[in-house]
Amino acid sequence: MTIVSMVVDPDQRFPLWLLHEYFYGYSVSIIGVLVGAAWAFVTGFFWGWFAAFARNLVYAFWLMTLRIRSDFSTTRDFLDHI
Repeated sequence: MTIVSMVVDPDQRFPLWLLHEYFYGYSVSIIGVLVGAAWAFVTGFFWGWFAAFARNLVYAFWLMTLRIRSDFSTTRDFLDHI
């Protein structure tokens, strides 16, 4: 996006410079493309890891709930057989 913005819109009407406020070292330049790519990798990795962790946590709780309900339903009449 930075390269396209530099080539197509040299007056910088699209405010890519605001990304400098969030990503340290970013600028609308060729070096900024490399810095932006590094930041994109880091933030993408972090949010991807977090999304996968949250999904796996919800899935584990759901499976644990199903297993507990199944165990309770099979042992509900345990004392009736004694």
